[in-house]
Amino acid sequence: MPRFMTVCYCVVLLSLPAMSVYAEVQPHRDEGEEGAVPTERIAGTPADNPIVLSEVTVTATRYEEASTNLPYNLSTLSKAQVRDKNVTRINQALKDTVGIGIAETGNVSDIAIVHMRGVNVPSGPLLNDTVGSLVDGLSISKPIPGFSTSFEPGKYPMFNVERVEVLKGPAAVLYGKDAFAGVINLVTKQPQPGPGTLETTFFANQWPSYGGSVDVNSGDELLGKPVNLNIGFGRHDLNTFRAHSQGMNEQVYGNLLFNLSSRTRLTIGGSYSHYRQERPSTLTQQQLDQDRNQAGTPNPGFLETYLTLVRINLEHEFSNGVKITNAFQYNNSNDSLDLNDLIVQTNSRRLGHDPSKRIINDTRLTWSSLILGRENQLQAGLWVDHSSANFLFKIRSLATSVETIRELGDGRQTIFSPYVLNRLNLTDKIVLWTGLRWDHIHMERNQSVNFGNPGYSLATTFDAYSPHVGLVYHLADDASAYVNWSRAFRPISLRAITPTELGIGALQEHLTNYEVGVRATGLNDRLKVRAAAFWMIYDNQVNSVFRGFDASALNRDGRSTHRGVELEASYEMFPRLITAVGVTYLDAFVNHLSAVRRNTPFVLDGFRIHNVPRWSLYPSISYKAEVGLIGTLSGRYIGDRVGDQWNTVRLPSVFLMDLSLTYQPAGKGYGVTAGILNVADVTYNSLAVRFDPFNAPTFDPGAPRTFAVSVWARF
Repeated sequence: MPRFMTVCYCVVLLSLPAMSVYAEVQPHRDEGEEGAVPTERIAGTPADNPIVLSEVTVTATRYEEASTNLPYNLSTLSKAQVRDKNVTRINQALKDTVGIGIAETGNVSDIAIVHMRGVNVPSGPLLNDTVGSLVDGLSISKPIPGFSTSFEPGKYPMFNVERVEVLKGPAAVLYGKDAFAGVINLVTKQPQPGPGTLETTFFANQWPSYGGSVDVNSGDELLGKPVNLNIGFGRHDLNTFRAHSQGMNEQVYGNLLFNLSSRTRLTIGGSYSHYRQERPSTLTQQQLDQDRNQAGTPNPGFLETYLTLVRINLEHEFSNGVKITNAFQYNNSNDSLDLNDLIVQTNSRRLGHDPSKRIINDTRLTWSSLILGRENQLQAGLWVDHSSANFLFKIRSLATSVETIRELGDGRQTIFSPYVLNRLNLTDKIVLWTGLRWDHIHMERNQSVNFGNPGYSLATTFDAYSPHVGLVYHLADDASAYVNWSRAFRPISLRAITPTELGIGALQEHLTNYEVGVRATGLNDRLKVRAAAFWMIYDNQVNSVFRGFDASALNRDGRSTHRGVELEASYEMFPRLITAVGVTYLDAFVNHLSAVRRNTPFVLDGFRIHNVPRWSLYPSISYKAEVGLIGTLSGRYIGDRVGDQWNTVRLPSVFLMDLSLTYQPAGKGYGVTAGILNVADVTYNSLAVRFDPFNAPTFDPGAPRTFAVSVWARF
């Protein structure tokens, strides 16, 4: 550890001489609005520099704060950045983000699970709930860990997303267990002051996948009242390079803003999203030949998700500067998917049933209250969260062919969480952040007697604490550095597959993060650097992935270490020509993990964590012509990595390139982007490895060359 931390500090110190002057924080407005200023975006968008060092974010504090004052490593993607990547889903937009791994499931959903800094649950990427998914600061993650899989960000449409904020590292002091390794916060469109607007978009690629959206903003008044309305609808067909795979993603959304007084605002809004993806049960040889992803192994299936969000937000500012915010959210998710679990199918057929679909219904009610002191120095908050889930199977009798719905189990979870976060300006250059959160959690789970599993009822109550300390040092007007220590917890669900597990209840895993970082500009604002070095220890890992093996397969003392460096830099070589690079070095390995596989005890010590490359590189070069044309060539280098938990299969490194051209006339509200993803048509393995019940790895090659175009206009 000392040698590694020495290297990390050297990386930080070497960045200091390049520091110059921070960009002045400006109020957020879309380009083209009256009084708008150019915003810095990732290369390939209408901007002058690809790295933003002083953007205003809300994820790290739950209120607007310049990132230069925060002891975190944050990345922000604006709506324009996502649009110019010619992608339609969040996991696709994040593929070039330093510190993030995209694990493609390769199953029917054609979506991905996001993990940060190599932190993954032992059961693999398909059940990873270590990264929280937020919409406007409130969680849409699955409520009961392990009972239902995590909410995949790729299912949430991008139609009403204004920007995506990514906080890397534990943020449990604000968001509890949903922010174990980090959070992805989707900041949605809100009613805007000024004149009314109409915005339309259209997207298409050659598979074909196409769609569009319409968004209306009423402006300052609605029917002569001080009410702002924002409403929209969008739909995309999700046909992919898999010739036999079809789907769709659609959403309707809206927000009403009532200006009750000069100090009080009430917002009522929500969204209804529908996601569907399906493949036929049989494939022709021609389809297999066209679909190199299958590699001769058909993977039929069906997945459909309905997501309903309803939110009420009340804000009031007192005359002394103190602010209070109360937010209420109703979140319901209904998933229906084909059942491909071999063990469940085998046990069910022994009982005379053929399981066809698995249905999961989750409901989550959240109330959040927040009090901000004057000048946002002190924040005190309270979360109350109640969740319920039902797990159902649609089964067909082998004797009568009659289909019925059978309940497999249900669960409930209630969380009471007060917290405090304090910002103290020790001097005009030093800012100290301290915070503490207490989570009081009650969990219940009931398991029906089905498919060979024993029936049981379990309940447990426990407390968890999440501390945080951070220090930001503005060395001068042109330099800033930070240190950060934080700790997060993750409860293990009430899950009993073997008798040994019946008496366990809910255990806690812990993640401790030590981090240092810098943000800097230099060379007359032509060079921008952002860097972070971290050391994370993942303790008390519980491994119950080995279903069907011995009861002693349950492991409660697993530990892994994650240490790495994240570096982003951009340099304006010539006027209008900008080069940028992102680098991730990540050494993630298992210190200790013991279990039983196929009745044979084993211990993993010093093994690398599967699907986590040691090196990732994201270079790009962008040129902006005076006529409003921007050309960008970007690349992604994914280093070699192990493809299975036993470190016996290695996936080779790969380098991919994307090309995009954007045309947006100066001062105009319309434009077009055309691009080619995977220009060289490289066949590569995704970051995920699918495991059958006996842990035999299969690999999913990634998407081939894709041509895409998007058009947008604002009136």
